[in-house]
Amino acid sequence: MYGMNSLKATKYLVLMSLLSGCLLLLAGCNPFLDDGITDASAVQSKGYFYVTDQTSYSLIMYDYNMAEIQRWALDSIVAGSTVQGATFDGKNIWLAFSNPSYRIFKVQIDSTGKSLKWVDSIKAPPSGKGTNRGIAWDGQYLWALNSGSTTYSYSPSLYKIDVATKSVLATYVLPSGEPRALTFVNPVNDVYGKGPRKGLYYTDIEKKMVYYFSTERPYFDTAFSAPEPPLGQYYVYPTGVASDGQKFYVINSSDAADNFFRLDYTGRPESRHDFFKVEHPGAMFWSSVDIRTIMGVVTINGCAPAKGAAGAKIEVDITGSGFKSSGVTVDFGANITVDSAKVIDVTRIHAYLNIASSATLGKRSISVTVSGVKATLTDGFEVTSVPLTEYLYFADQNMNRVYQLRIEDTVIVGYWSTKLVSAGSIQGLAYDGHDFWITCSGSDKSIYKVTFPVGDTNAAKVAGSTSISLAVSAGTVRGLTCYNGYLWQTASGTPNGKLYRANPDSATVMEFATAMSAEPRGICFVGQRLLSVDNKNKTVSEFSTSSFTWNTIFTIPSTNGAQFPTGLSYDGTNLWVANSSTNMDLLEKFSVTGTLIGYIDIKRGPITYDPSITGLIYIAK
Repeated sequence: MYGMNSLKATKYLVLMSLLSGCLLLLAGCNPFLDDGITDASAVQSKGYFYVTDQTSYSLIMYDYNMAEIQRWALDSIVAGSTVQGATFDGKNIWLAFSNPSYRIFKVQIDSTGKSLKWVDSIKAPPSGKGTNRGIAWDGQYLWALNSGSTTYSYSPSLYKIDVATKSVLATYVLPSGEPRALTFVNPVNDVYGKGPRKGLYYTDIEKKMVYYFSTERPYFDTAFSAPEPPLGQYYVYPTGVASDGQKFYVINSSDAADNFFRLDYTGRPESRHDFFKVEHPGAMFWSSVDIRTIMGVVTINGCAPAKGAAGAKIEVDITGSGFKSSGVTVDFGANITVDSAKVIDVTRIHAYLNIASSATLGKRSISVTVSGVKATLTDGFEVTSVPLTEYLYFADQNMNRVYQLRIEDTVIVGYWSTKLVSAGSIQGLAYDGHDFWITCSGSDKSIYKVTFPVGDTNAAKVAGSTSISLAVSAGTVRGLTCYNGYLWQTASGTPNGKLYRANPDSATVMEFATAMSAEPRGICFVGQRLLSVDNKNKTVSEFSTSSFTWNTIFTIPSTNGAQFPTGLSYDGTNLWVANSSTNMDLLEKFSVTGTLIGYIDIKRGPITYDPSITGLIYIAK
């Protein structure tokens, strides 16, 4: 089906050779409603992609920047078939399968959020013959492609289906012979009135084209050529297409490489993301919302911090999905009172806990109930006999050390040299909840996973052989942070620095965005918000995923002559900024809006020499 089988054995090598040039797609820049929703409107939303993969036989959910969120096996719908089409009608998923089922299934996510279940099905037109392909929902009707059949003398056609009666209302013979993916576009034009035409769009692998069909006045037309992958025109094989109302998204899949393209409304490619964990991506759809929320699915992924002392009052963030602004209750079990719980967005709840001194020590479950639907995370929280201790870990590039500072009394409780890890000057410092990561300036330009042995203040050690080459052609690696299973790295350079995203599992790096200026430094996440401290502009800024720009939140003030921000971290409530200059080296605490709460003067306190602070992270344990 996907062609070029002789290249299968070289796929990994081809992908790795392309890695240094690939651009990460920032999807979801246009917040328009789902395939076929007629009341589409321009509201801020990142959006989600739902992509089928034939090799793993699954439906995969991605966030706006193509980070995988969840995948569902398709065996529960129909086993041993080939998935050809996917769409969403605002309430249900529709999946089209060819041989041997030849049916289109209406699908829901079950209450656990972990499995799919089918609630109805339609025999794929025409009468289950030929090879059914892509499907799309236009707000009222389901549309289905079929490649035709020489045996039964059926031409490749487009079918209009009434799902209530399961009947074909109209048939239109296609102008091409090898259709694959199908999507409906209800356009939302830009401020100049420009945008795609309203109607259906389908891909053809033989013509290497995307075709247009007007649903209001039936006719076909060519829309634009399918995007060409890095391997060249002979590898054009468009298997997926979707739209958010302005932009188009096209999947190109061959046995040599699999690519995800973002295109403007005319079909001009703007950026590309390369798949590494998916081998045969195909049909897909885009939604401005997490469809798990629409289907009443509630999940809990974790709680941070995951510990609290008996008798303490603490704040926690609960992450998951399906959270709503009303009708939400949070329960941490006996003798823990939830004083308040605020839903920040569909994936995060911020709660204030009052842990009674009589609370039973040990691990316990957390539950979140949304409109009667309850989710539970077993052993999601632990009551301890002693309160958590807060620490700041900061890097010093003068001595190439990492220091552990206890916040309550500003005592240095440990330090480790990084000279055995890298000869470069330490810049970035991150913690993923289990492991530490560092980056150092110099020629190696790599991210290292390291350990800081307890009681050993001589040297940090590389954890196994884990290192990720950034392959940054210019500039200096700077800030580092962990979020959603990825490492995020800034690099300074002229005229603007860069922001990179690294996958520690595959040791791959992709360029994510341009930095605010030539001198980005520390970065961190506040919930799902990506913040960066900028050394040139002396600011803390937030990256906008809707406009691909940086927006200033506040300016770092000059404190006793120090105004050289280098590090940034978040403690769950406030921001910490490393402000390092010739005469002053401060760890400053700010509210998220920029109010200076206080600071720790490193040089006049725990350290007697002149440090140069770079990376900074907050850890409570």
